[in-house]
Amino acid sequence: MASLAILSFARAADAPAPVSFSKDIAPILLKKCQACHGPPEPKGGYQVINYQAVLKPGESESASITPGKPVESQLFELVSSTDADSRMPKEGDPLSAEQIALVKRWITEGAKYDGSDPNASLSSIVPKMAQPDPPPAYRRPVPIIAVAFNSDGQ
Repeated sequence: MASLAILSFARAADAPAPVSFSKDIAPILLKKCQACHGPPEPKGGYQVINYQAVLKPGESESASITPGKPVESQLFELVSSTDADSRMPKEGDPLSAEQIALVKRWITEGAKYDGSDPNASLSSIVPKMAQPDPPPAYRRPVPIIAVAFNSDGQ
């Protein structure tokens, strides 16, 4: 009986964490989709400005996301297409196999939102990239590459 409990615990520990919209999906949408599907004139009437907008269909009126069913989700169909004429993004590199797998898994898991406000902009919910602290001292002076003046001449 104890070995069964250990086996169950080991399987639970091996299960991958659920896909996070804010950490996994939103960064993909920002980098690969928002240039064409952001404000002010989203192509095809489809917007990726926030979670709520991602769920709404565009001009085609086909379900952009059908939670639990990636094959019925137009977003997944378009990013995973092997046809260059219908694949999204049209004017950029296609999503990597890993990114496509993440989108598929997110939809399969129910396309859940893990933030506090589903109307918050994607850029506000994506975790900020960690930046290294500046060195305590620079070996050489840092060059001035721009200067700004106020209207009063200062």
